[in-house]
Amino acid sequence: MQQYKSVMEDLHNNNYGDDINDVAQSMALVKQYTGELDPSKLESMTENGIAMRDVFDMDLSETIRGVDGLVENMGVTSEEAFDLMARGAQNGLNKSGELADNIAEYSQLWGQAGFSAQEMFGILQNGLDSGAYNLDKVNDFVKEFGNSLADGRIEENLQSFSGETQSLFYQWKQGKATTKDVFYSVINDISTATNKQEMLTLASNTWSALGEDNAMKVITSLNETNTAYDNVKGTMESIKDIKYDTLESRFTQLGKKFQTQVGV
Repeated sequence: MQQYKSVMEDLHNNNYGDDINDVAQSMALVKQYTGELDPSKLESMTENGIAMRDVFDMDLSETIRGVDGLVENMGVTSEEAFDLMARGAQNGLNKSGELADNIAEYSQLWGQAGFSAQEMFGILQNGLDSGAYNLDKVNDFVKEFGNSLADGRIEENLQSFSGETQSLFYQWKQGKATTKDVFYSVINDISTATNKQEMLTLASNTWSALGEDNAMKVITSLNETNTAYDNVKGTMESIKDIKYDTLESRFTQLGKKFQTQVGV
């Protein structure tokens, strides 16, 4: 990390990290998980990762893995990924301490299904707000939906779904529609079912085990319009401004600059 000494000192002088060793270890983690070599990009990601740790008590390693998952699997930049993660944490998605870990684990699945990063965060928000007890449950609904498409479960019961869903399913088989397209259509069928029994039948034809009592409420919420993540640009910067631009932090910053300059 010696080649990044000036970057580490900049971060330390700007009040990031407990001390210079903390900054060095944090930057090493970022480099390890992302493979990034550009000093300015390493500085930005380390700065954001430390801020997520300080503000939301999110584990730095998990945060970086989550950000890297979004970049690799969902076509966003690291800045966009941090903004999405920060907005998600602000909106309560990290209430059980699993946001970054879930994003790292499931982002590939969401990307392959055709969802954008904004759509993924919106669906996770809908699921949690409607009563899912954790993010894993919402992710599992999406994961099993993909499985039910692939293993023939939906095709076996296709006649019970709407004509639009049937059409999208055949387009999906021909590679002309995405898993996301069929997903939204199936949930719309369930949401607009004429009675509770029809709703349960459609859902059980899609998900083998519905689980908790409020599963239907969670499922029908997943395709509701959610614009909370449509415009998240600048979220990370505003969080850092609030956290690190106080009178107390400025005094700390002066002390850190002094330590750097005199070598203590």
